[in-house]
Amino acid sequence: RFSVGTILSYESTSGLPGSAGFTDIDADGDPDLYLNGRIYLNDNRQFTDYSGTVALPPAKSQRLIDIDADGDDDLFLYGDRLRVLRNEFNPANVVLLHLRGIASNSQAIGARIALLDNNNPSKKFTTVKPVLNCRIQSFVLPTDSPAEFSISFPGGTRKRNIMARPGLREITEFEYPSSLLFDLYYSFRRSLLLADPLEEAVKLALVLAILLFHFFRSLKRQVRREAAAFYLLPALLLLYIILFHANIRSPWLLSTLVPPGTIFIATSALILHGIRQKKKQAQQYVAHFRLLEKIGAGGMGTVYRARDTQSKNEIALKLLNTELLANEENRKRLAGEGHLLASLDHPNIVKVYQVGEQGGRGYIASNC
Repeated sequence: RFSVGTILSYESTSGLPGSAGFTDIDADGDPDLYLNGRIYLNDNRQFTDYSGTVALPPAKSQRLIDIDADGDDDLFLYGDRLRVLRNEFNPANVVLLHLRGIASNSQAIGARIALLDNNNPSKKFTTVKPVLNCRIQSFVLPTDSPAEFSISFPGGTRKRNIMARPGLREITEFEYPSSLLFDLYYSFRRSLLLADPLEEAVKLALVLAILLFHFFRSLKRQVRREAAAFYLLPALLLLYIILFHANIRSPWLLSTLVPPGTIFIATSALILHGIRQKKKQAQQYVAHFRLLEKIGAGGMGTVYRARDTQSKNEIALKLLNTELLANEENRKRLAGEGHLLASLDHPNIVKVYQVGEQGGRGYIASNC
């Protein structure tokens, strides 16, 4: 039910009210009025013309916004030119709240802010404001009692018992590093809502076919260890999820080809790395001896300082030239003399540990 009453009488010489707007100019909790170049302050629903103390130029339209974040709205006047009039009330009992939400809603649009007077026995909120834009929210605090805020963010997070103190405060929905986790969660959640199940099934089938192809390829190239590494499948799964998320808004052809194509390149690079590592390892190892450094070379071969991976001792390993073992008679002689030297044990004779052959090259392992 509405009752008719007059709280302000105004006559326009042009017949039109012109520009008008309500805002709390003096920051006392009551909405004041700007009307066609005149300011009316509201004191418990009694409007007083305040225009005599301020010379306001005429304007076709206006906008009231707190540009200097001091708690009182300033005045934009649009006429022949733009004029900005700064409000100098500078209230001491106003708190300004700047809300920070998750990355997808950094200004927390849709949040709800409630101001509670602690001396109010009913514990009802004295002021409730929804956040509808990116403006800083201002609240007039009670002058004779403490107050606190309760904030409900759009994502469901609630923050209570926030003491209301005059000045500018920034309230975040999640503190760092929790904010990163929630940003990732909501971001991937949006990607899942945008995903086409049939398209994702096709991409997963392509990825599975690529993995099977490279697995059998790795067996053929004898790099099973790299292909069966425990971290390979989780790493490829993580890579696929990242590619899915990064290309969810891309055109159909691009979003379909990029994830399987990248998986193909990654697995191919892994197999090539395994082949190179195997070749490198073959060059560094002879049987169970690991070559450390070259000591010297002669007519029969090259001598290396090596480490026995079984006994962990350092030994001298002589690799014979391949030409020496091309003759079957030389190979038999090497084997016979090797066993004979290995059976000798004298302080003045070099101790021979092992004589053998690997990869077409003969070797003699002895003490340094």
